[in-house]
Amino acid sequence: MVSVLANSYDRYARLLNGTHKSHVHSPEEASALAKYKPEINTTLLVTDLKRMEVAAKETVEYFNSTEHICIMKILSENHTKLGDVLEFLRLPQMV
Repeated sequence: MVSVLANSYDRYARLLNGTHKSHVHSPEEASALAKYKPEINTTLLVTDLKRMEVAAKETVEYFNSTEHICIMKILSENHTKLGDVLEFLRLPQMV
């Protein structure tokens, strides 16, 4: 849901000092970003959610013949499964 809203916002975004910022790297950027108060366009929200749902289904179908796992589904069903996800991605587990 967050990524849908972020993508929807990015489409119409006014950039921070002329560049897109998904992460800040200084107190000044953090201050500028903290002043932003997002507004959800409720008129487009349902349309955007439906479009993203179709895109997600098409992506899964496209990659159906490759080894993959649905990380969000796994973690939403059982947050203790992060170790399985990291193992699949061949990433070390942080203790």
